Amino acid sequence: MVQADSFPELNLLHHQRYIPFRTSPCHRDIFWNFRIIRANSSGSRNKASQNDAVLRSVHAGGDSPLFKTNQVLRRIKEAGGESDRVLLERHRDSVGILDLNGRRADMFFSPAGARIARDHMVSAALLAPFLPGFNACQLHAAAVVHRGKSLVFLAPDEGGKTTASLLTPSGIILGDDQVIVRRMEEGFRVFGTPWGRYTDARPGVPPAGVFILKKSDRFRLEPMPGREIISFIWREIGHTLSMLPHTLKQKAFDLICDMAAALPTWELSFPRNYIDWAAVEGAVTGGHF
Repeated sequence: MVQADSFPELNLLHHQRYIPFRTSPCHRDIFWNFRIIRANSSGSRNKASQNDAVLRSVHAGGDSPLFKTNQVLRRIKEAGGESDRVLLERHRDSVGILDLNGRRADMFFSPAGARIARDHMVSAALLAPFLPGFNACQLHAAAVVHRGKSLVFLAPDEGGKTTASLLTPSGIILGDDQVIVRRMEEGFRVFGTPWGRYTDARPGVPPAGVFILKKSDRFRLEPMPGREIISFIWREIGHTLSMLPHTLKQKAFDLICDMAAALPTWELSFPRNYIDWAAVEGAVTGGHF
């Protein structure tokens, strides 16, 4: 789904986990551009100060000497400057510009910040803000494939997502930490991402049910109201969408609500080494999986 142009130091994209998710160079849904620049490449202070109104109009973090370089100012202007769909984050050694209309992310780093990009910046958080524009949302969740359908497991960090995933009889784990749910013409589909210990890049798999995981000394399934699933998901992912304009946040929220309304939702309590898959099948299909 994503192609990235990067500087030579950004070797992370060549890691084995990213290779299955590569798309054709001629098909770029989202464009990521990573550049190293120097603070002393900025124009005159007078020229920079003329852009202060534009710079104040977009989201900003801390201060950065890169903030008023010609390259950064030019890209903000190209993206539309004061639009609420141009999002900006700045840190001491980096500035990020997310152009939601252009479906493009420009990440600028000082030479000292190159290691940050190499080690951390190709992350799930960089993709998440673009997904509502594709009728999709990124979930802090695991998903497995069982008899041709996907089961989505929700839990906080250390909440059992990987453990539950490894118990699936099929052995097919779309992802054990970050997955994408997308509304398509034929209905919802669940996709894996490169982020997590276990990932799979196969085409989207229709979901059969959503489960909130709970560690326990015995297996138990209890129906859970969709509103509780919605609340849990939003607590887990809301921070990744906090910069978005209201229309896109609403779009993401509506998608989650519709998914919870369309699918069986359950609380799944389980011990470390056991899930009753026959019971799971019965829960999501009434015994006809």
